[in-house]
Amino acid sequence: MLVGAITLAGCTLMFVPRWSIARARSIPEAFAAPMPPPMPANLRLQPGWQHWPLWDADTGENVSHYHLNLPDALAGRIETWDDSWQETYNGDDPSASGFQTQALRLAYEAQGKLIAVELQRHWKGRVETPDEFR
Repeated sequence: MLVGAITLAGCTLMFVPRWSIARARSIPEAFAAPMPPPMPANLRLQPGWQHWPLWDADTGENVSHYHLNLPDALAGRIETWDDSWQETYNGDDPSASGFQTQALRLAYEAQGKLIAVELQRHWKGRVETPDEFR
């Protein structure tokens, strides 16, 4: 788009030719909303720092629990559960990341087991979980 500017007495005046206004009304494809990723057939519940806790079990792609048409209550539980995991990340020393006490770790794992059961109830495909969430 061709845009011109004139500075007059310290004020900048912008002018846009009429033909460019009509062209600007159509949204270029590059700026259109992205297509949502394909719905996975099978899921893996596996939390990871700075990732969503769900993965496409077949492709390994990270999947947002908000894009899976799960009940809102379940998606909210997954979010809260994952937040407790994300809070354990230590950006200054990643090797020091993790739960500070065994009790916190066990409570997190217990909640993960309950989420895995509920997720399997609502998901038509397979739901894989690591041992600590079985």
